[in-house]
Amino acid sequence: RMSESECVDQRITEVLRIERKLYDYQVRIWITGPEGSGKATFTKQLKIHWGGGFSQEERMSYKPIIFSSIISFMMFLIERIEDTGIEFHAQEAAARIGKQDGLSYSIETATDISVLWKDSAIRQAFTDVSKHRSWLDSAKYFFDNADRFTSSSYIPSDQDILRCQTSDTGIIETIFDVDGIPFRMFDIRPRSIRRKWIHHMSDITAIIFCVDISGYDLVREDDGSYLMHDWLISFKEICNSSLRAGIVLFLNKIELFAVKIQNSHIGPDLSVCFPDYTRGRDREAAQRSIENKFVSQNEDPRNHISAFSLQ
Repeated sequence: RMSESECVDQRITEVLRIERKLYDYQVRIWITGPEGSGKATFTKQLKIHWGGGFSQEERMSYKPIIFSSIISFMMFLIERIEDTGIEFHAQEAAARIGKQDGLSYSIETATDISVLWKDSAIRQAFTDVSKHRSWLDSAKYFFDNADRFTSSSYIPSDQDILRCQTSDTGIIETIFDVDGIPFRMFDIRPRSIRRKWIHHMSDITAIIFCVDISGYDLVREDDGSYLMHDWLISFKEICNSSLRAGIVLFLNKIELFAVKIQNSHIGPDLSVCFPDYTRGRDREAAQRSIENKFVSQNEDPRNHISAFSLQ
């Protein structure tokens, strides 16, 4: 007959065995990519479609983030104008926005945001900064919808949440289920701490690397080099690391990419970033060229890289 301690030990062993079996059954994914690549948006989309969506409480938790983001986005543009010494007409509205703490959002605040957004100097600052900042796409969305967030009954929609940017740090975990198969997705934020936590990813099933394909013309503010070249280096490091997992390349914001690549008044052709590209404004050729640039970074014949494009 087993002693009480032996019974406890047996029960613990059984629990651990079951946990290990469940652990082996899970699909563990590490999602990564440069800032503004859309990986946070992609994770939210998975939660919406496969993880039961956002609860009322979760939606309400995004309200102060949205309010603060709108103020921060506009203040960033105002400060850029002030740094250049350019005069603009909506200075009274700018002064009032500068006093906002972002914790609340009134009709008066929305009016000031709308007035500023119509100011030609603000628009010019937006255009200038868009060469360096991929998050301005979200800023435009919130500016265009400034009046909608003033109602006391306002509840963030899925689209509002997808556009919202948060500054969480550490390992962010998202759990969802697809056809009875449990998935656990990990995102290490910020990217600068990745090496500290990389050992936690040693037993992952797959790596998802996200790229904002529409950012082919984004440049670094310090030296004017193209960010796409930095993204290629990051992808190369992952492909040729010691991690043994399937690699999935997601090319995000494909619709915005198509608009830019096909319209000379909106964006340059791909040769601005890759001088060896000679197919002009052929969207499909440009997309294939970028995809091939990334896939060619892999030097390990054991790796299989799957590439997909997303809106």
